[in-house]
Amino acid sequence: MILISSDKSSTLEAIDNENKCWIHTVDFSLVKSIDENNLIGFKKNERTKNLSNKFFSGNEIFFVTRMDNKYICYGYTIIDETTKTDVNLYGFYENRFKLKIKRIKYFLQPIVIDDIRNKLNSIKSTGRISDVLKVGYYREITQEDYKLIKKQSSTTGMFPVYFEVYTKNMREFILNTCKSIYNILKVEKNYSQIEITKFLSLLKVSLKGYGINKDADELKRFYSRYAHELGFKHVTTRDPEKFVVLLSHSGEKNNFGYISLE
Repeated sequence: MILISSDKSSTLEAIDNENKCWIHTVDFSLVKSIDENNLIGFKKNERTKNLSNKFFSGNEIFFVTRMDNKYICYGYTIIDETTKTDVNLYGFYENRFKLKIKRIKYFLQPIVIDDIRNKLNSIKSTGRISDVLKVGYYREITQEDYKLIKKQSSTTGMFPVYFEVYTKNMREFILNTCKSIYNILKVEKNYSQIEITKFLSLLKVSLKGYGINKDADELKRFYSRYAHELGFKHVTTRDPEKFVVLLSHSGEKNNFGYISLE
């Protein structure tokens, strides 16, 4: 018979705690606030003492929300530390127990839960998915399910462009405005290239003239996602302050700093 010391048992328990994985269903209205604050919490009716024994630094959390009448997984993060505060977070998380999280990694394409549900042992159920993934609650999943979800899509550190409201016509209009600005710059021949960020500032001003108000970060996300459709030649830079991550059609990520005008 093999005996395991209490110290050994404690070590194994600590490892198990660190390796826990969760799905958290987020109210859609809170997605942006969580991105900006890196802080999440729990419903008021959860007991703080029980939560302290379940959630630990290093645990990984997938975020799910309801969009276009579908439950989608849009990213994941790691718990940085647990904390307690009486602040009613976002007017939603009323429990004192809160989770400070690391920067969220977002899926380039949202993962529709119904498409993979039958493969996920942790949430396989004959009941309604709304009962399985209740808004505001957490559900522990296995390491196998965790790995399966991560395989479904590449990730980015940028807030997803699919959360922005772009109709097909709006997307085409912004892309066409990019092309118009590009052609004007080429005709002027004052530059051989332009910084992508400066180009986007011109785009912002141009769109505002048509009554379309988009902030710099939103246009940067838009350009990163759709630049490959423009056919512009982009130039790399060694200056990290000028880096803009552009996605290829296949989702491959590369850093660029300039748009060539030659």
